[in-house]
Amino acid sequence: MTYANIDDVRARTPYRDIGASTKPSTAEVEEWIGDAEAMLDAALAAIGLTVPLTADRAVRIAKAWVLDYAAGHFRASQAQAGGDGTNRDGQDLIEKFERLVGPGGEIVRNPDRFSNYLTDSSATDGGALRSYATSNPSDRTTEAVFKRGEPF
Repeated sequence: MTYANIDDVRARTPYRDIGASTKPSTAEVEEWIGDAEAMLDAALAAIGLTVPLTADRAVRIAKAWVLDYAAGHFRASQAQAGGDGTNRDGQDLIEKFERLVGPGGEIVRNPDRFSNYLTDSSATDGGALRSYATSNPSDRTTEAVFKRGEPF
């Protein structure tokens, strides 16, 4: 796995066993990790990022997102196995991940934000606000003059 592994899910779900004969099994949890990584990489590729991510900061962020999905499915699976149809444990994590990477999700709707977030470009500009007046390098000597009584 690129961003997360079974031990990361175990750390997110303390006091719960994950093994070859448990429900869900190690193989099922690894499948959820793989699904999450594939969906995340597809969303990131759709906004032009090179995947898989390799920068340490970006990998750590991606790991947290992937673990939301995998741990959410793990918790939901255990809640459903308990027979309580009203137990929504884990669903909030799954829905959070799907809002992020799903079709029309936050990553696709805000490509610049996530590109800066996951690359080193945000480290150099500090997330500064940009506008024509402040970011146009060709003519920074012009200042706006406003007078009372004049329409904009």
